[in-house]
Amino acid sequence: MAFYWRKDQLYAKRGPIPEEKQSKGWTTFLLDLRVPMDMLDMDEFGSFIARALGFTVKLCDVTVYLDHHRLLSINKTVLESRPMTIPNAICTTSPLKIFTLKSVELQGVQMDAAQLVVSEQTREVRTIQSQIVLRTASGNLGVEVSKEFAAEMERTTKKYPPEQTTIRLLYRGYDEPETSTDNKTVFKNLLPFPEQGRIFIGFPTHQTTGFCGHVAGRFIPTVERESLDFVIECLRDWNHDLLSVTGSLSRMMYEDELVQIGNIYNKDVLSHHKSDRTEDESTAKAREELENRSLHALKTFQLNRSTPSPLVGEYIDAYFFKMSTLGLSVLSSHGVRELSTVRIPDPTMSAFLESLPVLPSSVYSGSREFMDKLEKAGKVQRISFGDVVGELKGRTLTKAQMVAMLRWWVNHKSRNGVSNEDIQTLLQTALVHSGDSALPLSTFQWFANPTLGAIDMPLPPMTLPYDITKTFEASELKAISPVWQELSLHEWTAYVIEKPDFETSPDFAEKALHVLSDGWNEVPVDSQNEIIAHLVNKKCIPTKLGMRTANESYFDTVDLFTDLPVMVFAKQPLEKLLLDLGARQVGIISTCIRRHRYERA
Repeated sequence: MAFYWRKDQLYAKRGPIPEEKQSKGWTTFLLDLRVPMDMLDMDEFGSFIARALGFTVKLCDVTVYLDHHRLLSINKTVLESRPMTIPNAICTTSPLKIFTLKSVELQGVQMDAAQLVVSEQTREVRTIQSQIVLRTASGNLGVEVSKEFAAEMERTTKKYPPEQTTIRLLYRGYDEPETSTDNKTVFKNLLPFPEQGRIFIGFPTHQTTGFCGHVAGRFIPTVERESLDFVIECLRDWNHDLLSVTGSLSRMMYEDELVQIGNIYNKDVLSHHKSDRTEDESTAKAREELENRSLHALKTFQLNRSTPSPLVGEYIDAYFFKMSTLGLSVLSSHGVRELSTVRIPDPTMSAFLESLPVLPSSVYSGSREFMDKLEKAGKVQRISFGDVVGELKGRTLTKAQMVAMLRWWVNHKSRNGVSNEDIQTLLQTALVHSGDSALPLSTFQWFANPTLGAIDMPLPPMTLPYDITKTFEASELKAISPVWQELSLHEWTAYVIEKPDFETSPDFAEKALHVLSDGWNEVPVDSQNEIIAHLVNKKCIPTKLGMRTANESYFDTVDLFTDLPVMVFAKQPLEKLLLDLGARQVGIISTCIRRHRYERA
């Protein structure tokens, strides 16, 4: 077959080829130029050929020669191909029932290019090799329309609707390498990520898809073939339903990727996870890699405004969600979960919420615009008070986690109005270790102020652990619970004097008396009298003759006799305290007379 020009019209003619000129296995097309032209720019021409090969089924190799010099060659190889089972959750019928998704096939495609280039400076000729690996998804569709619809389509387009057709997606997966050399020109328009892809109707149109993937299908364009026709009713319905299947196919590709991520997570992260141990380096690295892969999937299929017609992106976006009965899958801190069960991360709560699935910070920050959109649509939520209560019901927090939780509660309460019911729910649900048991916060009555000086001494059972309260101001602790009060010296004394060591251990007694000494002058007189009444009969004063009551004990300045119970302290407590308790600075007259008579006898 030969093509030739006759004035401004192009004609074709057929005829037998002489046997000696026949090329075995090749079909040759001859087309003379009407007017001479410059040689094509191989970068632009190569990009055009690469885009054309992206969706071809039979054509896999294109080579460009000039005077027997190979200027460019592009080869496409199918790396792997597998049929995909359509999940039951995916709706296979388009909204207007024009298309039915029958089957889906996934392929990995590698494209290699060799381009002859000439250096402008040195005129050196060299060949640049480049490579790209992409994924394609082909959805085979059954077509069913009414006779009236088919007639209208034929009248409008001069073509009768097919009985079956195919919709194809082309995109780059996370683990597919990019161009292997610095020459990315040939494949620049075939690699959509991170830019939007285009709608292909044989060749690419100006219409973008709204996500990072190209879509090829039997769309019906406008007369200019640059965008889709949404004006004529039958064409609008056809394009609308084909775009709905595009949304469905995109969702299937996204979910398939999340299934792979979930399988790897279970194998490389979950199986090595120990709740009481920090992740080892290999596990942490595997988690980070999966987070990056998950983020890539989100960025690939998140929908943005398409151009020139925003309807294309809007339709694909809507049916990306509508064509599945299940919620969107995402990678969370606890593996792949439905988005509705996962929460937006909050740095102030991450220290104590370890069971609640949340989005990894890197995934959330990397897809913030998409997540904000999903949050606005009610598809993902922030961590709520109910989530916190649910976590607290399931386990007992460590002391560090309890500190973080209370710090969050102080800030949350100051920013948001909370009801008394919420306060009581939190205090009754949150458990803290106290001794050998775990008690709810509502059972505690006191917190210890460091100025009390008794931090390293026994505290009443209903006192919050100091390790929890030490970073809080007294006003903050009182704001957490209206029941909590600062432990007074009087209350502490009433508790500590009942300890057996108070009357048997000189070191323990001295330490307790020093605590009393440090705060004695600040104690109201009434409380002082009550404390004195508690201590007056306690043998809590270390002397050289053993433990004695205060009124049986003497200061070391009393040296009338060598066998008096003189107080023995490593560091003497406040003298006023000892005197108030009844300790003696001078010998009693009756004692002196009795001793004098004994010595004369």
